[in-house]
Amino acid sequence: MTDLISVTVNDGKYTIQQTEPGKWEALRYGDEWPAFRDRGPDNLHVALAYEIAELRQHRDHYKQLAEEGTGPLIKSMKLEGGHFDMSVTGPIIEAFAVALVGQFKEGGSVNYMEMSLYDRDEPFQRYTVTVQKVGAKSPADLVNEARSEVAELSAQMRYWNRGTDIINDCLKKAARAEHGDAPFPLDHKEAKFWHNAQMEAYRHALEMMGVPECFGPVEKEVTA
Repeated sequence: MTDLISVTVNDGKYTIQQTEPGKWEALRYGDEWPAFRDRGPDNLHVALAYEIAELRQHRDHYKQLAEEGTGPLIKSMKLEGGHFDMSVTGPIIEAFAVALVGQFKEGGSVNYMEMSLYDRDEPFQRYTVTVQKVGAKSPADLVNEARSEVAELSAQMRYWNRGTDIINDCLKKAARAEHGDAPFPLDHKEAKFWHNAQMEAYRHALEMMGVPECFGPVEKEVTA
């Protein structure tokens, strides 16, 4: 049920109050106000009563805040599983938290947001405060993921480079066109065909891998 409004001003001289929803009365020093006898206060006085009542509610609210103090109040602190959890409340903290969340959203942040703080005393050192959405990735999480990807790519590159080195070595060997390099005895014509086929295969392998011949130009065709 809505509370009935009662407003008294001028050190108790004038009072306008609801007797029930929709019905009002005007008093002067606690007695019936002759100016409003039998008809109650007009709409202007009723509207002013609403305004005064609302303003007094705001006044009482901020007065209570001032009496309780605006500084932060620590409600709880605990350390579990290597994580420190602290619950803090207070008007300033609440306003600051609302501002942080608003900036997080407006700035388009997905995982976290960083802010810089500076010491007001020399040497005026700079600090970074990180605001992370619960369940999202922290800066450390993203860095560790990047390091894992770099390590994986580095391993793949080492494997790839080792493969290209092997192919280039084979290409060098084929380019020498030494008959003794053939897996079985060949005459000059057969050896020429064999080494040319080897060279062509190795060159195609390097082209498919996107790697140039690493030991310099070689004859495109072996002569017998």
